[in-house]
Formats: sequence, structure tokens, C-alpha cells
Amino acid sequence: LFLGGKDVLYSLLLGPTSSESKEIYWPPLPGSREHCIETGKEPQTECANFVRLLQPHNRTHLLACGTGAFQPICAFIGVGHRGEEHVFTMDPTNVENGRGKVPHDPSLPFTSTFSGGELYTGLTADFLGRDSVIFRSMGSRSTMRTETDQKLLHDPKFIAAHLIPDNADKDNDKVYFFFTEKAAEAGDREGAIHTRVGRVCANDVGGQRVLVNKWSTFIKARLVCSVPGPHGINTHFN
Repeated sequence: LFLGGKDVLYSLLLGPTSSESKEIYWPPLPGSREHCIETGKEPQTECANFVRLLQPHNRTHLLACGTGAFQPICAFIGVGHRGEEHVFTMDPTNVENGRGKVPHDPSLPFTSTFSGGELYTGLTADFLGRDSVIFRSMGSRSTMRTETDQKLLHDPKFIAAHLIPDNADKDNDKVYFFFTEKAAEAGDREGAIHTRVGRVCANDVGGQRVLVNKWSTFIKARLVCSVPGPHGINTHFN
């Protein structure tokens, strides 16, 4: 079991006879904590490296990303077993910029899923927490994101993300994002919150002249549960 916390990563063995555990101390990069405090953030609850993302990268490594005291960072964690040795290591000199992979603010909702060497994330990608986006990063293809438009994402709170195949052809794979957002539909009261599901095609590469490095397949819908029968009603998950 792998866990991320404040300035730390844990690897726990859950076997019935094993109590061995390991941890990695992972603070923000030098100077980041001090800069965070200078900007007026709270030293204990904001100006630390809160690990928000742990995704399997391959058989021997995890991708880990943390808020880095409002300067997101990522690293690969070596895991597994070498003989009887419990492997859990990180090279502190090989830390990368994590912007677009985790939010700056540790309190903001966030979701991610990893597939085919590519990371899909739903998050706020800027220091102020205003740029709400769905990102695709890593892998061999160019980075993709949603346009900055409240009609697409209006102050969303991301909940979960999953890649779901349509059939055996991987070119038809879709990535679904579940979130809540402020309603923009006509007739809704001001401040109403709707639950949504958004979808992008995993093979989306954006446009050539417009929508360059932007999703061209993003759509969303309100989540509705219909009660079967001639007198069925619609239930909205708000």
C-alpha cells in the first residue's frame, strides 16, 4: 500500500506476518517554502509538499506529485522487491516541474488517471486557483487541455476520472471526468450546482489551425438517473 502525506511518502506491506514499512521524506524544493510564506500562505497547512498524486507508471516505478509549497513537483519512485529487500526509493536530484499534474493549493479538489504512458488530470492549474482545466500530459504526444471558457468548465470540483474502452480498438477509448460545477443553464437559480460527466477521446490531438493543443472532442452532460416505467421521474445528483 502506497500513501502520500505532508512532506512524506509511505510504503506499507500488508501481509499477515509482515510489519515492515518504509518512508521517504520529500519536502518542497529549496526556497519554495520561504517563498510560499512570503506570499501570505499559511506555513503549516499550505506551505509544504502535500502529495496529491500516486499513479503506477510501470512495473518498477510510481509517478508521485505534490503541491511543493505552491510550486508543484513530480518524481518517479522505485518500488517492488529485490530479492528479499523491500524497495522504496526516490532520486532527490531527479525532481520535475509538476504544473498541470497537481494543483498548487492542497485544499482544491483534483482527480487523475494514468493510461498508456499518459496522465489525464482534472484540476486548477494556476497559483490563484482560477484556471480550471482537463489536461493530458506526459507520453509522446503534445500536451492537451480544455479552452479557458466558463461554458466548458464553470468553477468545477473534480471527483474522479476513468478511461473506459468502447471496444477492442484502442483508438476508440474515451476518458470520463466526473465533477460538479456552477450551473449555467437558463432558468436555474443563481449559485445552483450541477453534477456532470465530461468526456474526451483518448486519441484527440487537437486542431491544426484552431484548437491547437486543445481538446476538440470534449463534451459534457448533466448526470440524471431515470426511474423506469411510464411514470418514471428524473433524479438529478446535485
